[in-house]
Amino acid sequence: MLNPPFPNLLFVLSNTAAGIVNQEAYEQYGDEYGVKYVIGTGPYMFEEWRQGDEIVLIKNPEYEWGPAWMSNTGPSAIDKIILKTIADENSRLMELLAGNVQILRDVPATFIEKVADSEDVTISRGEATKLGYLAYATDKAPFTDVRVRQAINHAINKEEIITYVFRGIGTPADGYLPPALKSEYYADSKSDGYEFNIEKAKALLAEAGFENGLQLKLAAENSTEYSRLAEVLQSQLKDVGIEVELQLYDSSSYTAMLKAGEQELFLRLYSWPNADILDWFLLSSQMPYPNHSRWNDSVTDELIKAAASAPTWEERAVGYHEVQKHLIEEAVWAPIYIPEKLMAVRNEVTGLKFHPWLPMYNDGVDLITE
Repeated sequence: MLNPPFPNLLFVLSNTAAGIVNQEAYEQYGDEYGVKYVIGTGPYMFEEWRQGDEIVLIKNPEYEWGPAWMSNTGPSAIDKIILKTIADENSRLMELLAGNVQILRDVPATFIEKVADSEDVTISRGEATKLGYLAYATDKAPFTDVRVRQAINHAINKEEIITYVFRGIGTPADGYLPPALKSEYYADSKSDGYEFNIEKAKALLAEAGFENGLQLKLAAENSTEYSRLAEVLQSQLKDVGIEVELQLYDSSSYTAMLKAGEQELFLRLYSWPNADILDWFLLSSQMPYPNHSRWNDSVTDELIKAAASAPTWEERAVGYHEVQKHLIEEAVWAPIYIPEKLMAVRNEVTGLKFHPWLPMYNDGVDLITE
């Protein structure tokens, strides 16, 4: 008996992060477990992990307990999977086009035209459980003033961003969860949210005492899409009187900067198929990281606690609607876009089924070889 109720239990237990760990193996290998040694129950077995380079998985020939909804419940047709780490975006694309990589899980929207010209590659597109947003350190002035946060929301032209940064791929985000979350998504996000309105943004800034404008810093990772998005936001914010200095970081330095609490404005993108992502990023107990917005609000805490402990999934969903409504009112973030899930697959790969979160490498997937 759970006390309090926890309708999210089945999701948590079915998540890969809740995989059962072999206690005997963990005790035997200690800190090397999960790095050099892994004992699992899935269709693939761990062979090697060269950190920063690749993870090698080999077929589990004894696997025969796949879920009934899969077309293949036994051993995979693929003998070996090599999960490569290729930091540079252009290098990833070149490896795909050259045939050295068969599947590219996340294709930047800016590369779609290049990939589309290839006769050897197919792009799978679909709904994603992702959301990109502009955030700010809400415990620092001027972001402590809700009018400034609302002004920033009104200053953003999301349609322009979708068109010029993401080549028309994706949709504007109005709330704090993507529509792919179905019942958990707050359907009134758009009507309750902030339309693009330069005059409203200027009026709110003036009301907050910044009629002469603001000077702020905007941090982002130095990838192609993030840097382009940062440049467009810099231009849009300038139109309402906010001068922005751009600061671009590599991935590890960016995370370190957020953990150190050095952020003012900053860009983020999350990928998660459950409303509890809001617990992770916005509960005050999660400060200073991963609550990188540094949002410390008792109302948010109480609403999330009530939603998470609702007796049924339906009541939980309604509870998270209230959470999202409150976050929109407080303009805790400035939601910008919901990207599509883009996956590039070479034609020699057959039977790969699209999934909005994770590809299924054993559900009827095969590889044609000469």
